[in-house]
Amino acid sequence: MADINGDLLESRVRERVFAYLNRFAPRLRLMTDARMADLLEDALDDGMVTATEFDQINLLDFVAQGRHRDTSESLYLAGEVSYTVADKDLDQAVDRAKLLQKATDTPTIPVVIGKVIPDLMKQKATERGAGWALLP
Repeated sequence: MADINGDLLESRVRERVFAYLNRFAPRLRLMTDARMADLLEDALDDGMVTATEFDQINLLDFVAQGRHRDTSESLYLAGEVSYTVADKDLDQAVDRAKLLQKATDTPTIPVVIGKVIPDLMKQKATERGAGWALLP
């Protein structure tokens, strides 16, 4: 049942990524699987990431592209979605965001999204430079 709830939340976030995450970056658009495949396969071909790193980036629940609020520089949001956000979700978002930044040479913000985010997880996310968003 947990997998079904997680899948439903992921779909909801993908359908409304701008609504949930626009406070992090204007002009936010979900990266489609096809765009991600092109981006990551180019990075792999160019030697910017290893096959293992490629596989890890592909495990992200979503990637969105937008603009930095102050500089208008392009950036990515790399996210993990979970009903209740836990340490492993934050770790995965941070680690995979670093890999995506390496692959694209583009600033990348890790983000965790969930229906329940304990105060301690919010604090940890902030300390690690990650964003967080509660789903209604």
